[in-house]
Amino acid sequence: MATFNFDARVLTGRNFTNRDLNGSTFKDSVLTDIRFTNADIQGGNFENSVWINVNAAGADFSDGGGAFSLAVFKGASLQNVTLAGANLTGADLTELSTFAIDLTGANLTDAVLVMATLSGDGVTGAKLAHARFDGADLTMASLADADLTGASFRGAKMIDTNLEGVLVVGTDFTGADLTNVGWTDADIYGAIFDLAIMVDMSWTDTAPANGATTTNLSFRGADLTGFSAEDSNFAGADFRAYDANHQTKANGVNFADSNLAGALFTNVEAVGSFFEDADLTGADFRGARLAGANFNGADLTGADFTGADLTGAILTEAILTGAIFAGARMEKADLGLASGDATTIFTGADLSDARLDVSSFLGTDFRDADLTSATFIFANVSGALFGDGADADSDGARLVSASFIDADLIGANLDAALVFDAILSKADLTGVSAVGTDFTSASFIDSLLVGGDFRSARLVSADLSKTDFTGADLTAADFTSGIFIDAGLTGTAADRSIFKDAVLTKADFTGATLIGADLTGADLTGTIF
Repeated sequence: MATFNFDARVLTGRNFTNRDLNGSTFKDSVLTDIRFTNADIQGGNFENSVWINVNAAGADFSDGGGAFSLAVFKGASLQNVTLAGANLTGADLTELSTFAIDLTGANLTDAVLVMATLSGDGVTGAKLAHARFDGADLTMASLADADLTGASFRGAKMIDTNLEGVLVVGTDFTGADLTNVGWTDADIYGAIFDLAIMVDMSWTDTAPANGATTTNLSFRGADLTGFSAEDSNFAGADFRAYDANHQTKANGVNFADSNLAGALFTNVEAVGSFFEDADLTGADFRGARLAGANFNGADLTGADFTGADLTGAILTEAILTGAIFAGARMEKADLGLASGDATTIFTGADLSDARLDVSSFLGTDFRDADLTSATFIFANVSGALFGDGADADSDGARLVSASFIDADLIGANLDAALVFDAILSKADLTGVSAVGTDFTSASFIDSLLVGGDFRSARLVSADLSKTDFTGADLTAADFTSGIFIDAGLTGTAADRSIFKDAVLTKADFTGATLIGADLTGADLTGTIF
């Protein structure tokens, strides 16, 4: 087998189609209008060569299974060159410079493309569709505007690679290292990033390719630590674990202003993540670890956070219509100005020390939730459910030391809830149902309780000064040591109720029924019956 030395030669118009050029060298040569179609050039050396209008489609530049050294294109310049279907396995393309390159279907497995530039013709990007870059080193390479449809970068090293404006459809980046990559203005659909390293990666202004509404991307088991995305579409993306040994890491991830509708974050660790103003409608966060996460202004309509850890999370101004937080940990979470409705579920959630000030949760289900020391100042929870749910005990929600100052609880259900030491001053509890509820030592100063149902409720030592109980049902309620200064109890049904040692100064019981009531030791100064 003859080898050829074309080093430093100027070759024009030569046709090497189907030729055996294995082991030949073309260092520093200038190749113009050359055809290498389907040629065997295994182990060829093209270092610092210049290619102009060259067709090397289907050529074999591999090492021939170890028979030759790896092909070298280090520092070469390729203009208007086609390498479609070529075999460049393991080739050294370090600092390769291209213009109008066509690598469609080429095999670049384990190739080295450090600081290489694979560019198109200035109108369209490089043609890299279905090319294989598995295990290749593309550190600091530029693939700007390239067509990567169906290409494979499995296990590739792509640190600081330029992927601006690329077309990514069905592209496989499984296990690739994309650390510090700046990904912007890309059209993408159905790409796979499973097990990829995407630490500190920047991803902005991406959209679904070919007019799709979702991107259907997969990030299963990927390391997204410090990943930053803004104003991008991740609708339908899958961030779940790859398997039991490869959990997705998303601590500190930033998805501000992005579309994550229908995304899957089941059991994902995303502590301190940032989802401000994101579209998370229908997203699945069941069992996710989201302590300290920021969902300010996010649309969480229909999202599922069942069993998730949202300790200290920020959900201010978030839309929570239809969202599910059953059994979630939400201690010290901030839901100020957030909104939900009767389809929003917090059953069994831990909202102790949570802030829900100026929020709106009309008809929302808080049954069996722990709201100890939570604040609902100026909140509207009319029609909300705070009673007993499906847990083992018979108690309702735990609202111990909760604050409902100036809140609206019109028609709310507090049956069997634990509300002792709570502050409900200036709250509107018109029509509330509080059967068997424990309000021991609670404060209701200046509150409206018109038409409420407090049968068998416990209001021992409660401060009910200046409250309006007009028409309320207080049957068998216990007001022992309660304070009713200037309280209005006109038309109440207070049969068998207990006012033992209560302060009823100037309280008005006009039209009330007190059959069997216990007023032992009560202060009746100025009381009106």
